[in-house]
Amino acid sequence: MDDVITNWDARESDRRQAERKRAFTAGLLVYGGGAFVLDCLIRDIGAGGAQIRTSKTQPIPNEAYLINLKSWFGYQVCRVWHRSSLAGFSFEQEYPLNGMLPVRLEFLRNLF
Repeated sequence: MDDVITNWDARESDRRQAERKRAFTAGLLVYGGGAFVLDCLIRDIGAGGAQIRTSKTQPIPNEAYLINLKSWFGYQVCRVWHRSSLAGFSFEQEYPLNGMLPVRLEFLRNLF
């Protein structure tokens, strides 16, 4: 089983344009204008995207905002793949949540 996971991880990383680093930090996946918030674990993150783990029972949206609770950064994300409780997202835009945000995204800061 470990070989299957290792080979799968290698195939996924082959498609990435930027290297990722293991993170294992808490995050929030936010969609519906802030109406829906899912707790998640950010497993790895890089300049171009992140891999997260959520509860298997939670639906994973195609477009959302991912908040890294450790770094206080928010990312507008697009889902690239999804398997069981794991999902990979590419970053469309990055926002420092302790800085200036567009008015339409103030709801992200209010989640803290």
